[in-house]
Amino acid sequence: FGSRSRFAAMRVFVNNVDTYVGNALCADLRRMSPDIDNKIFGTVKGKISRGKIPPSVKRIVARTVPKTVVKTVASCRLITYDLHDADLEEVEFVLKALKLTDIEQPTTLVLISSVMVWANTRKDYEEKPKGEDEEEEEEDEENPKPKVLWPKVLTDNDFHRRTPSAKFDAWKTLETLCLSLNSKNNLSAYVVCAGVLYGSGEHVLHDMFKAALLSQQSHPIICPGN
Repeated sequence: FGSRSRFAAMRVFVNNVDTYVGNALCADLRRMSPDIDNKIFGTVKGKISRGKIPPSVKRIVARTVPKTVVKTVASCRLITYDLHDADLEEVEFVLKALKLTDIEQPTTLVLISSVMVWANTRKDYEEKPKGEDEEEEEEDEENPKPKVLWPKVLTDNDFHRRTPSAKFDAWKTLETLCLSLNSKNNLSAYVVCAGVLYGSGEHVLHDMFKAALLSQQSHPIICPGN
């Protein structure tokens, strides 16, 4: 970002600040630099409780007046919506309203979705490359070994092919609507496909992730694994 003099407080909107993801976003987005705090605005999912709302939140926006929500969202430079804890109809309303709103400053919109939107995407296969420890064996022309195939890795370029499971059809619709906002001036929209969201104090996944971090194969592999 350059020198500290270039930093300025940024208006940030976080949907449902009283959820796990909302709390985490508010904690990470609280400051632009050690001496400059961002101004965070947001909604709440449940009843207002000071125990769940991060102290960094400047103002809670009531949902009773949808136009106020849209006006607040459009005034922020960073907008985040997490579909895991959101009212999908409300998200659709806000995205459609943004499409009709003039954005006066460079703004980033981030929609947190799920990899389940890709769950039924058709798989393409390729020959499995040999690992570093696998030795080259001479090919037996009379009895050739069958080629081992495994799925090609999906990339961002495959997003047009993504096919959701039935429960996530509406999520895909919202993703497409979100990405369509990239055609607007001053608005950059992104979709983040999250996997399993965890970390709200539970320890059930601790050993598995610790082993993965240390490259220890302690997890079971079901069937051939290919």
